[in-house]
Amino acid sequence: MDNLQDGQANGQLLYRWQTVNRIPTYRGKLWYVVFAIFVGLFLFYAFWSDNFLLAIIILLIVFLVMLMNYQPVSELKILMFPDYLLLEGEAHRYKALKDFWISEDITGLSKLYWQYRDDKFGKKQYSLMLLGEVNPLKIRQILLDGGVSENANPPERDFWDILSRLLRL
Repeated sequence: MDNLQDGQANGQLLYRWQTVNRIPTYRGKLWYVVFAIFVGLFLFYAFWSDNFLLAIIILLIVFLVMLMNYQPVSELKILMFPDYLLLEGEAHRYKALKDFWISEDITGLSKLYWQYRDDKFGKKQYSLMLLGEVNPLKIRQILLDGGVSENANPPERDFWDILSRLLRL
């Protein structure tokens, strides 16, 4: 990952699009009622069992869920050049990428995932971008022309990602 200025961009612009960093989730009154019931039950159990640390953890989770609800959705600008992808001023060089894959969600939303060649601390570093109204085949061809290999067997969906979608977190 390099930081490049617009004046330092090598090559011609191949593709550009704008997207959002996350999809806002709608939570109705029923969601908040069920959430409040579960929080109340867990807090009752925490105080009944004299487990005050659990009560603090539950209150922190409630605070985080409410804080996440008020986080604004920001727009991301993506520019694709022959040698790198520029995401909000941060360059991701194609030679640093191990592979990529494009998958489609249940809702029909396409997502681009990529993995870096050198995994720091043994962690796989996946990044993703929502492609929105963009032609995924064009993105795929640009990445293949840039020398990035396509992952034919992408990893299964993460349990926590599926759970957060079900719980609308």
